[in-house]
Amino acid sequence: EQSVNLAPESVSVLDTRGMVLLRAGQKVDAWKVAYEAFKLSKGRDNNISLNYAEVLIANKQNKDALAVLDSLKLEGIDLIERQKRLELMAKGSIKKAR
Repeated sequence: EQSVNLAPESVSVLDTRGMVLLRAGQKVDAWKVAYEAFKLSKGRDNNISLNYAEVLIANKQNKDALAVLDSLKLEGIDLIERQKRLELMAKGSIKKAR
């Protein structure tokens, strides 16, 4: 929180804060912070986009998460595997909700 106060426009600080909040179970607060990071990065940072998708899934916003995931052009096996994992989570959650 102190880092965010010192650098409120730092995309990486906001992204990290969002993931810390998510891990702490504060899903809605994580969503707000992750959205700010995603918005400031203009969707150009793949890691921030993947983190944002994860937060969306945690908040049951699966269609939005899939839209973010579908928009990514990833290179590198680690990022591609994470994208696929998140897609499965989002699609599985959608099926469960029906």
